[in-house]
Amino acid sequence: MDPTELRELNSQLQEHLEKCFIRPSVSPWGATVLFVKKKDGTLRLCIDYRQLNRITIKNKYPLPRNDDLFDQLKGAKVLSKIDLRLTNATVVFMDLMNRVLKPYLDQFVVVFIDAILIFSRSSEDHEKHLQIVLKILKEKELFAKLSECKFWLDEVAFLGHVVSTEGMNMDPRYYRRSGKGFSIIASPLTNLLHKEVKFIWDDKCQESFETLKSLLTQAPILTLPIEGKEALFEALYDRKSRSLVGWFEVGEVALLDPELVYEAIEKVRLIKERLKMAQSRQKSYDDVRKRDLEFEINDWVYLKISLMKGVMRFVKKGKLSPRYVGPYEILKRIGKSAYELVLTSELALVHPVFHVFYAQKVHL
Repeated sequence: MDPTELRELNSQLQEHLEKCFIRPSVSPWGATVLFVKKKDGTLRLCIDYRQLNRITIKNKYPLPRNDDLFDQLKGAKVLSKIDLRLTNATVVFMDLMNRVLKPYLDQFVVVFIDAILIFSRSSEDHEKHLQIVLKILKEKELFAKLSECKFWLDEVAFLGHVVSTEGMNMDPRYYRRSGKGFSIIASPLTNLLHKEVKFIWDDKCQESFETLKSLLTQAPILTLPIEGKEALFEALYDRKSRSLVGWFEVGEVALLDPELVYEAIEKVRLIKERLKMAQSRQKSYDDVRKRDLEFEINDWVYLKISLMKGVMRFVKKGKLSPRYVGPYEILKRIGKSAYELVLTSELALVHPVFHVFYAQKVHL
């Protein structure tokens, strides 16, 4: 950093310290500082937090379940909704609101990110509850957007639902956003609700129903690839292609940022670790069902029915077939995993040597 930038840095840091925008830090971690020249010739202070963000543990705070929030609204007669319109840092804001309104949560206040819903069983209680919440917001310097706030209502839209004194219903605006031309698609079903129309469920109604069901139950497609333009795809595995995909002339290109290489290597390492974890987890599931079977000579075992061994046609009686037949005595061991059995006369035409898989030990 040249002397001019150093003097500007000291000047701006001192100004921010005096205004209490920043405070001295003794942290072993730091971030790179650089200046960008403005149009008027002055310098703008910029800080590169990319390296610091990579090692920073992000704040985590669980969002409440919608059904748990709605359970608190049973019996509510008067409703007010305050929208603070602060959604840039949802985790931090949820933590703040739960600490600020903790004494009154689930009593007459529910909070979801930047939306506050105040509910009461009477107008007198609602006036007191509203005063408490507004006083807290004023003390904590949390400012609401008046045009987005609703007070003293019998019915209010909240989290995709319409909450009223009569109960709770799905907000029509919520599911109308599921697809383009929703009203046109639903028109055959809407016509059936008219009083002067006879209820007849035809092919158009069925088609409308199936289309609406598909729109409401499937995840929305954020964007579709544009034909004729490049589309980028990300590979989720690290196995190399065994066939020639294409041949392209590529010139020499200088690598400008080594961080791209390090980032790619780190992603490959992470993918391999997760693949190993998945394989290990799958192996543990399979090992639970595996059992090492070993019998002694003169042990008695049941024989598992198998179409491949040709046993079924000798022992089938009626419509139902047994899973096991026997028991039979083990005559001798053949190799590491096969045994010769002493079979009865009805199985005289079946080969007496069976794999350990087809044997079930008899517990006497």
